Amino acid sequence: MDSDDDIYNDELEMLDIIEHGFPRQRNAVFAPTKKTVFHLLTLIEHEIEFPSDMNDSISPINQLLSCLRFYATAGHLSSIADFEGMAISSASRIIKKSFRSNCSTTS
Repeated sequence: MDSDDDIYNDELEMLDIIEHGFPRQRNAVFAPTKKTVFHLLTLIEHEIEFPSDMNDSISPINQLLSCLRFYATAGHLSSIADFEGMAISSASRIIKKSFRSNCSTTS
């Protein structure tokens, strides 16, 4: 085989590809800044805040961060609930409420 035709000159590189697969291209990750998150919070806080603190209600910032984590993790409610220390049903309601608020600010 001609060296021009050989894509993989190094046998170790070939073994690494066989064991681990082709290396992935990392796309630019969107990570909002604190300033952006707080700006978004000021836009939707009045819509997602609970009227009282009964039953240890979840703060608006935690609701927003849970919603953003939901977007980032492709909708894995169980991981969000575990991370935030809440029930899956609570995480579901919060994300639904925050999502609607986020959508209403963009329209």
